[in-house]
Amino acid sequence: MVLGYSIMKKKLIFVGLFVFFVGLTYAIFKESGWQINTQERVKIYEKDYPSLYSIERALDILEEVEYAAIVYTTKAIRHNDSWFFRYIITPLHWQASASADVLYTVMGEEYETIEYGATSKNISNYAVFVALCVSDDMALYAPDNGYIFPATEELIIYFKNRKINSSATKNNGTCQ
Repeated sequence: MVLGYSIMKKKLIFVGLFVFFVGLTYAIFKESGWQINTQERVKIYEKDYPSLYSIERALDILEEVEYAAIVYTTKAIRHNDSWFFRYIITPLHWQASASADVLYTVMGEEYETIEYGATSKNISNYAVFVALCVSDDMALYAPDNGYIFPATEELIIYFKNRKINSSATKNNGTCQ
């Protein structure tokens, strides 16, 4: 009787460990895949977003970040929303990633394309202004959800007519 109980206990432990590792494997490797942006590009104007105040907003944000550009998102992915990704792998600002063609670099190093972490998956048919921090391992990320917004034609023209000196802007602590 004791021998049967011991074998049953070992089987129960084995089944429990097996279920645990299957669940852990699922949580680690389940990804939804990249969503490709197939929309036709359009231009947007300040009149389309009357409360955006894009130029003033962008100028305020430049004091807080290390890199800024006007980009067109080519693909994006929302990272797995499992407990494993939320609490162990993914910090708050890495809930989604995006890959984008850089149309114009406002501040920081110039790139043709960038990949950055964001708080949400954002695929649109218009250009966006991204203000990003640079992590210790040189990864770009948006420090919060207000650092990515529509790039109006007025904003694009404004920055193309002015070169921002990145040493003149000060990082007041948003990017840490």
